[in-house]
This record gives sequence, structure tokens and C-alpha cells, in this order.
Amino acid sequence: MDGGLTIAKTADLQTSLNAKQNVIPVGGLTIAKTANLQSSLDSKQATLTAGDNISIVDNVISSSVDQEPQGETGLTGPIGPQGIQG
Repeated sequence: MDGGLTIAKTADLQTSLNAKQNVIPVGGLTIAKTANLQSSLDSKQATLTAGDNISIVDNVISSSVDQEPQGETGLTGPIGPQGIQG
């Protein structure tokens, strides 16, 4: 028994799919034919700008961290009791 949703159960689906263009030729899809694509692209940031500790060289984004000298060593507390070894 066919309990699923098959192409045979959808009226004219296979015929409609067969009639569709399977490849979009060069020039066949313009930005004007895609709803809001141009305005969405226009609202994007055009150029990456490196911020603090960030560099962009040859399309590689890197970060760096300046470490300050290590501070004084704190006092060491007493050694605690040893655990039991099995």
C-alpha cells in the first residue's frame, strides 16, 4: 500500500517538473528578477575594516593579543594532607 506522498499522487506534478528549465543560461537570471536582491546587497558593508588588534592581509584576518609582564608570584599556602593510595 502506498501511504506516502509520491509524484503519482500529485496531479500533473511530473508533467510540470518535466516542462521546467533545468539550466539557467548565462544572462538568464538578472538581479532585477530577484526580489530585493540588489537592495540587500547595497546595504552590506563594502569593505572590511580592521579594529583593535585585528589585521587583514591578503584576505586573511588575524588577531593579536599584547600580554603584559607577569606579576609577582603569590605566597604559597601549606601543603594539604596526602590522599590514600590504593
